[in-house]
Amino acid sequence: MPRPSSKKTAFAAAPWSCAQRADGVWEIEATSPASGRREVIAEIRPAKGLPPPRLAAFIVEAVNDMPKRACLIEEMRLALEMCLECEGLDWSAEHDAEIVLRHAKG
Repeated sequence: MPRPSSKKTAFAAAPWSCAQRADGVWEIEATSPASGRREVIAEIRPAKGLPPPRLAAFIVEAVNDMPKRACLIEEMRLALEMCLECEGLDWSAEHDAEIVLRHAKG
């Protein structure tokens, strides 16, 4: 089943990048599909237990790697669906596969 187009649009704006401003706040930038220009789409402010540079880098990496991960998730989903169609699974294996499939479909 295809994902909603709004999600595809967000990931199509990759590569995202991050940088620290003079005031210490980290910004995440991406190309806006509407304007075609790089724009700040998020600010990462200091919070207890969450270092802004690490959080910003984590978000940017997750989005920039999404095309590679999306393919893997789709392959996993298809494999689990084939397993569920098989008659040889016991109840426990089928139950676990259904849980993973539900998570993969998001």
